[in-house]
Amino acid sequence: MKKLLCLLFPMLFGQQIENQPIIFDEPPRVADLEISFKSVENPFLPDHLAQTIVLEINKSVFPAKVNPRDYLSTSYGIQSDHAEIIALAKEITSKHRDDYSKVKAVHDWLATNIYYDLEAYFSNRRAYSFISMDVLKNKRGVCQGYANLSAALLRSVGIPCRVVTGLGLGMSTNGKWDAQNLEKRINHAWNEVYVSGRWIIMDVTWDCDMTYINGNYYTGMGLKHQYFDPTIDSFSLSHRIEPENPDGVLRMERIKEDHIWNHIAGKNTLDFYRYYLQHYPNGRYYDQCMANMRRQLMNVYGRR
Repeated sequence: MKKLLCLLFPMLFGQQIENQPIIFDEPPRVADLEISFKSVENPFLPDHLAQTIVLEINKSVFPAKVNPRDYLSTSYGIQSDHAEIIALAKEITSKHRDDYSKVKAVHDWLATNIYYDLEAYFSNRRAYSFISMDVLKNKRGVCQGYANLSAALLRSVGIPCRVVTGLGLGMSTNGKWDAQNLEKRINHAWNEVYVSGRWIIMDVTWDCDMTYINGNYYTGMGLKHQYFDPTIDSFSLSHRIEPENPDGVLRMERIKEDHIWNHIAGKNTLDFYRYYLQHYPNGRYYDQCMANMRRQLMNVYGRR
């Protein structure tokens, strides 16, 4: 392919090459490649490509490769061994025989009995709004509170449940996947539940339409199931899962960078080959030129 390009482009741009008096015979320096790529005036990604990146990131981390048994015990904020939690969980699930139905029953109870605390959200006083017993006692909380109480109830009846964090296209965003939201980090929490031999996603917060603010409780439009066991494709329309370890973060950044590179480099391939063949008609240092081009374009985009 490299030889073909070296043969093809001199035929297409022979006049330019013949008029170029300087031929580098050493590996290119960064200064040698200070090219002005006119087609990268606005390098930000189109929304449909940002959506593709989010879906690929989510598929790289879900379903999680973890042991379900690690998500059965009590932990900070998740008081699954508390007597009130145990009693309530048994009451909610008593009429259901299989675990999937029990999980759905817990989801439905939370979405119709716990109010989203807009007052805590806007005032940023959220401490009491995420501890599971506090949420149960006050009947209100923020997303972390829904997720922690969900985990406490399910773990107390022997169903593994994880609290997962990431980015949701909610009130703190413009509501769509774009280059700006692609770079934002955590603003939301939900659950992954292990049931019937697989992990399922459950976001009670976004299925609940009940809110609390200024001492008033509003019931909203009722219960939804849009975010109970959604497909990863539909979930990715509004949520991006945050990796939990350095390898996952590195993989997420590589996915972003590869898509960005493919998008902006595709617009500039012709300019690059013109420049490359003017300076290296013998085909030398192709890989180094390509690496430097990638670095330059990524710097234009603002990512290194």
